[in-house]
Amino acid sequence: MKILKLAILTATAAVAAMSFSGTPIASATPPWRGTCLKVELLNCKNLAKHPLLGRVISLVGPGEMNAGFVTVKCTSGEGWSNQVESEQNGESKFTLESLTFSGCTGCTGNTVTTPQTVTSTMETETGGWRSKTENAKVKLTGCPFGTTCIYEGNLNLEIQMGETGAFVEPKGATLKRGAGSGGLCAETSKLETGTTTFDWELDNAAFPNGTRHKGTTPSLIGKELIVVP
Repeated sequence: MKILKLAILTATAAVAAMSFSGTPIASATPPWRGTCLKVELLNCKNLAKHPLLGRVISLVGPGEMNAGFVTVKCTSGEGWSNQVESEQNGESKFTLESLTFSGCTGCTGNTVTTPQTVTSTMETETGGWRSKTENAKVKLTGCPFGTTCIYEGNLNLEIQMGETGAFVEPKGATLKRGAGSGGLCAETSKLETGTTTFDWELDNAAFPNGTRHKGTTPSLIGKELIVVP
């Protein structure tokens, strides 16, 4: 169940600056992006330790995926990335190496194909952060009537900002039915619900026992906003 598009984005620095200054924003292209341990969208003062490597941990809350003849519900999910730098130029990339779900009904076996590359970027045209995954693929087994469903496609999700950090919601994102699916599977599946938040685990001890920071946020570093006079 692909409701786990990690990310890390929304409430863009441009929007934040505009709301405080009342001034329209022309552009805010980031020279690099840092992993912030607090909600600081611009020039974060509480950055994750660098250049030490770490991992993005995607924590998925209760979610639903509609596959036409069945709605798959899971109580939780957890994904782990590869080791990556906490500071990256422009866009941020990591590889989702594992993603598992628990407490699933409707279809009891839900396997996400990994590795998958996840990219987060700030889109200056809209002033928002996006989390993008290409070639996402999920296989649903243990479904009614012994049916197996395979869904795949690209995901482009908004990263939003809460009081304790960034989060992603599927907001009805869709995946297409793939080869090997049973006839009962809908041509298009819809990711109905499922909120994903992001922790950062510093690789300063034997994996997976490093220092974990909960509720991280992306932050644009080293760039002043260009405002319209």
